[in-house]
Amino acid sequence: MERSLSFVTALITALALMTSVACQAPFGGLRSPTIPPDLGYIPPERVRTAMWVLAAEVRHLEELLEGQGQADPAFVRLEVGRSLDRMMLAARTLDQPGRSSQHPVLNENLGRFLERLERAKRAADRVPANLFQASTVAGSCFLCHGPIGTADSREGSSPYAARR
Repeated sequence: MERSLSFVTALITALALMTSVACQAPFGGLRSPTIPPDLGYIPPERVRTAMWVLAAEVRHLEELLEGQGQADPAFVRLEVGRSLDRMMLAARTLDQPGRSSQHPVLNENLGRFLERLERAKRAADRVPANLFQASTVAGSCFLCHGPIGTADSREGSSPYAARR
């Protein structure tokens, strides 16, 4: 009995050593990783964050432009320019070569939206400022999101939520 117990112990020890050696063999490095490949999508959280920034800036632009008669023109021009800069920064986080979002309309029109923002910024920076282009930026949002009050309430932000 003692002899069979020592044989079993020796066998288990030998198997453990062989397994240890086999795992460190040069062929161990050939195993492919189990991590899935990068599918080239922009994470939905990044899209959502950028859209919230754009929505807040559109609202800020509208407030600035509606009240521009009572405010200092230099202040309005400066604030419109800053708002457009923040919008361009947010939109550029979505403009990544080789990557796309899961929103085909966004993928197709993001370049044009950035051009529109850049045109509005150049016009706002002129002396005297031309704020017409800035006033049309909100119209870009309505192509996907519809006019205020028509968005799907399940999104959480009724004025700027995308229709499904």
